[in-house]
Amino acid sequence: MSHRSTQFKRWPLWEREGNPNLWDHYAAHTMEPGWAGKLSSAQVSYIRGVLAGTVKSPFHRSVTILRRKWGFEADGADVTTAAIEVVALSGDPDDPAFNAALVTGANGKSLRPPRQLTMLVP
Repeated sequence: MSHRSTQFKRWPLWEREGNPNLWDHYAAHTMEPGWAGKLSSAQVSYIRGVLAGTVKSPFHRSVTILRRKWGFEADGADVTTAAIEVVALSGDPDDPAFNAALVTGANGKSLRPPRQLTMLVP
């Protein structure tokens, strides 16, 4: 007896025609910081594409506004996997400054330049 395991395609790889309402729901809400949680590699690729402007989203007209919402600079900033993952998991949809701090931390940059501390010796 042969047992074949069923393999499910992870969003957004499944075909939209199968369930357009569910696909649209995920496509719209995945671009909301803090909503998606832990991402699959397909979701990271989708978010990176939308933020870079190479993937069109029918739900977001302005890539610049969306990038700022996610905490990235309007142009030129590299959209890294680490930054996408941390904003998707812990981001705040209403606080772009908080998301920018998450992006900065995820990219390994300190939020402020390090200060030289003076040690007082008695």
